[in-house]
Amino acid sequence: EKMHDTIAGYVRTFHSVLLAHTGELVQPGSRLFAWLVRYSAFVVACRATRRDTGLKPFHAQEGYEFNKPCCKFGEHVMAKLPDIKARSKALPRWYDAIWVGLAEFEGGLGYLCLTKNGAEICRTISRLAPTEQWDARVLREACGAVEPTRGLQGGSLRPPRVRRA
Repeated sequence: EKMHDTIAGYVRTFHSVLLAHTGELVQPGSRLFAWLVRYSAFVVACRATRRDTGLKPFHAQEGYEFNKPCCKFGEHVMAKLPDIKARSKALPRWYDAIWVGLAEFEGGLGYLCLTKNGAEICRTISRLAPTEQWDARVLREACGAVEPTRGLQGGSLRPPRVRRA
């Protein structure tokens, strides 16, 4: 039960940051709320330090720190969509997206992004200038179920695992 309280605290914190930057209220049951809860659980697993051991849960399990760079939840980014060969080469390769977390796939970790076409797992994102990182219009257009429907082959939503080189 303590873990539920911890995750709920992160949900409230990330929601207040999103509200402050975009003015958008994320209601339970909305498209973004499931992603907000998922990202909060990820942060607890990979970034929050336990009081009793002084370790983060990821470090305690894997033996090393999680060090994949992350954006802020709900941040407006440019996402380079995968599998361009299956799409027309004439179409744009970079799309406006909302960053909602990380996902494991064959070959490493990918960035979970919501675009107007749904959820995507991308290998590459580009962060925007600080004045452009929060866009309520792109946030409203972002859609997607909890499971990404397209993206890299072998994609999953299991908690991220970093493989040692």
